[in-house]
Amino acid sequence: MTTELSPRHRAPDRTYLRDYRPPTYRIPQVDLQFDLQAEETHVCSRLSIERVTLDQVPLQLDGEALTLTALYVDEAPLADKYIEMHDRGLLIKGLPDRCKLRIENRIHPTQNTALSGLYLSQNSLFTQCEAEGFRRITYFIDRP
Repeated sequence: MTTELSPRHRAPDRTYLRDYRPPTYRIPQVDLQFDLQAEETHVCSRLSIERVTLDQVPLQLDGEALTLTALYVDEAPLADKYIEMHDRGLLIKGLPDRCKLRIENRIHPTQNTALSGLYLSQNSLFTQCEAEGFRRITYFIDRP
């Protein structure tokens, strides 16, 4: 008989230094705004994005247990054809070399039992962003 462990009880994926790749974008400025509620928190992140390579690769942002509600590039809504969602985040295609990215998403601290990101414990809200917890608050370059 085999027993499959729930995601909470599985060993985390291993991350090796040999797999490291420098990001193709940098984010020199971040502005975060929260409408902080235990049941549902709204997060708005404004990111200054700069491409650091000549490669025209999509911007990969990590995110887990998030609900994306809006995405803007230089204050214009980004068309769905430029957004590719996957189970560990999203890819944004067709970005200019420099832009302002605004991401709006929702999270649910009372449902977060991972003790990572923003979560409720003993009637108080806490954050844990290391080693990869920030991706449970908003989409970001949050990988080794």
